[in-house]
Amino acid sequence: RVLAIIDWKTGWVGTEARLQLGAYWSCLPDPKPTIGHVVQVKADGCRVPVTMTTEELQAAAETFLHAKAVFDYLVRLGSVTIPSNEAYRIQFEGEYVQLPSVTFILSHVVAKPQLLSWYAKVASEGKNPNDIRDSRAAEGSAIHRAIHTLLQGKPIEFTDTPEPFAQSMTHFAAWMIRTKLDPVCLEQQVYSPDHRFAGTLDCVAWYKPQTMGHEERLSPSGTLPEKE
Repeated sequence: RVLAIIDWKTGWVGTEARLQLGAYWSCLPDPKPTIGHVVQVKADGCRVPVTMTTEELQAAAETFLHAKAVFDYLVRLGSVTIPSNEAYRIQFEGEYVQLPSVTFILSHVVAKPQLLSWYAKVASEGKNPNDIRDSRAAEGSAIHRAIHTLLQGKPIEFTDTPEPFAQSMTHFAAWMIRTKLDPVCLEQQVYSPDHRFAGTLDCVAWYKPQTMGHEERLSPSGTLPEKE
């Protein structure tokens, strides 16, 4: 088993996911997790599209600080204003400070050309991309809450839930058992007083990766295969 920092995703996984993991990892006390995973939980299975070594987490943390420097420059110019719902009120050395969230910082620095292409494609089909985005965000939040509940050892209510939700959580539960996930902390608020950012990481856990290269393969049923 290894100690891992893990982030749950229900949609597209891009570069910012690596930077996000690196930023959270840098805020953790020693001894830090030695591996990082982005786990994608969807109705067709539970995948691990991103696996990061300690060296890669360190590199991502250092790169995030470059992104934070660009963000700070935009704030000084007045190009970006930090809304209250994107800031953490942190008590540090006897006083409270407002620190921007990691996700808000990255949303203003990391380009997402795939997202722009998706917006154009959906709009060309006569659909409202904002409505679809908001619906998927709500679905993702529901899955995040359910994962948190499940990892606390509490039951999940499946009555009158959409089929994709039930399928996603069924795959996640099988994956969780197969990988022997043993959480150390869940939904943990972390921050860097030196670099002035904060965020909430999803999970730090003891974990049996069973990785094959940089991806955990799925059986046709959508769960991880037995270890050979």
